[in-house]
Amino acid sequence: MAAQASEELEKLKLNGQNGHAQEQVSAADEAADNDDSEDDEKEEEGGAEGAATGAAKKKKKRKPKKKKKGGAKKQSSPPRVPISELFPNNQYPEGEIVEYKDENNYRTTNEEKRYLDRMNNDFLQEYRHGAEVHRQVRQYAQKNIKPGQTLTEIAEGIEDAVRALTGHQGLEEGDNIKGGMGFPCGLSINHCAAHYTPNAGNKMVLQQGDVMKVDFGAHINGRIVDSAFTMTFDPVYDNLLAAVKDATNTGIREAGIDVRMSDIGAAIQEAMESYEVEINGTTYPVKAIRNLNGHNIEQHIIHGGKSVPIVKGGDQTKMEEGEVFAIETFGSTGKGYVRDDMETSHYAKVSNAPSVSLRLSSAKNLLNVINKNFGTLPFCRRYLDRLGQDKYLLGLNNLVSAGIIQDYPPLCDIKGSYTAQYEHILPMASVTSTAIPTLRVNAAKEVEQKQQPNAARIQPPEGSATYDHFFWTYTEEPHRSRRQAIIKAHPEVTKLCGPEPLTKWLVLAVVSLQITCAYLLRNTSMLSWKFFLTAYVIGATSNQNLFLAIHEISHNLAFRSALANRLLAIFANLPIGLPYSAAFRVTLPSHAPQIPRRCRPRH
Repeated sequence: MAAQASEELEKLKLNGQNGHAQEQVSAADEAADNDDSEDDEKEEEGGAEGAATGAAKKKKKRKPKKKKKGGAKKQSSPPRVPISELFPNNQYPEGEIVEYKDENNYRTTNEEKRYLDRMNNDFLQEYRHGAEVHRQVRQYAQKNIKPGQTLTEIAEGIEDAVRALTGHQGLEEGDNIKGGMGFPCGLSINHCAAHYTPNAGNKMVLQQGDVMKVDFGAHINGRIVDSAFTMTFDPVYDNLLAAVKDATNTGIREAGIDVRMSDIGAAIQEAMESYEVEINGTTYPVKAIRNLNGHNIEQHIIHGGKSVPIVKGGDQTKMEEGEVFAIETFGSTGKGYVRDDMETSHYAKVSNAPSVSLRLSSAKNLLNVINKNFGTLPFCRRYLDRLGQDKYLLGLNNLVSAGIIQDYPPLCDIKGSYTAQYEHILPMASVTSTAIPTLRVNAAKEVEQKQQPNAARIQPPEGSATYDHFFWTYTEEPHRSRRQAIIKAHPEVTKLCGPEPLTKWLVLAVVSLQITCAYLLRNTSMLSWKFFLTAYVIGATSNQNLFLAIHEISHNLAFRSALANRLLAIFANLPIGLPYSAAFRVTLPSHAPQIPRRCRPRH
């Protein structure tokens, strides 16, 4: 008995010494341990049978089972272990999922919607793969970036980690298109808000008092995960960072299917500009940078054509099901407006680039390299250097001037100001989303025919549209397709969207003209030449403009307030409604005999 007790004490000591190591075992190790425990259970069952036949035999001491070689998969520092090896079953962390609520709850409870979401699971798995890459690299960067490091050292450290974790180094043709960097590592400092990364030969060093925005993307099969954060080393900037982080979280909370971009922008601006920051004894209000926006992301395309503003007003476009959006906000202690400045480093091929005859052989060769290694993914000059390209600036500038390559110069506020940025992406999934829509959503979204070519038409959930009688359609809307194509080809047209201040004055003028004509012709015969001439001239000019104005009002393009648009619509329809009403004065008595007696007015 004493011998057995001493053996048990030895086991406890060994277990205590190994306890800390066991706590660090990763998810892959735990799965291996479960397999080992199952084997142990089988051995115990066999031992029980042997004990039944020979109970008098001395109990043998079981030797501790050795760990399987290669079973311990743990991320290194710096990160170099591919994510696919840490998750061999290709089931990646889902992140934060928020179910729809209230009127939009049917997206969670409806069986057909859940089925469509499962059919789209590959799309989500690629995003989750890229998101886990970004998360691990982001955590490493936040812990290891310190003042005194060069920007080149920081950028290359992040980019090398992304390439290692995706398993795509990008040195072979086409490898970077399969996975790797989805957006060059931007390191924008102080008054520079975005799109700055060091070019070759840059010797800039991160200082203790700097405010640095770290913005980079990772992608798997073109599914770009674009996220950004801001780093400071002085607590004086804490309120600036808190304002922008709060604004980003507000944008994520407000986003959702069928939510208008302008509503998200208004909520973001309200959250951000409620903060102020004191720097060197001076108090600065935190301003939203009004000409920087979030955006939607398409496969292999970082800017898909839709913009998410961070100030109120403007774009009335809605978020749609199946889209992926990057909610990014920028705050500044300066003017809240950025301009192009400094040396350009970011570039990307235009997705629908024009077919242009290039005269420079260097431009032709460079375009061939870009097509094979990046496609439409963004890149920077250091990536071309990494591929062995040299003396390419002349050809690159020629491609930019030809409209084949889009350059993205650094965007800066006034010197002496400080800017901050936070960014996260979220998919508009059919069943769940990372944001809860705050607007009332009852109409079903259109499902593209290419996603379900032979699918039967899905009926709306029972009771979901009893008061609004929406028409449920699953066919492609021509206006939507044309709008998306135009915005993708010419994103500058979005600046023309929004309320038109002249609409209300046009309506007032036309309605006043029609009322004046009606008053002047009140005693004129309908068969007279004056009546015909007035009807022809006014009908061909003013009336046509009024009908167009009514159409614009129906899209809430006269005022920002929906109530004001409705009141204006009632006023604009007076020349139509009043004549119709007056016509019943003659029509009703002539048809009175056909009206049931119970419906006739009493005399």
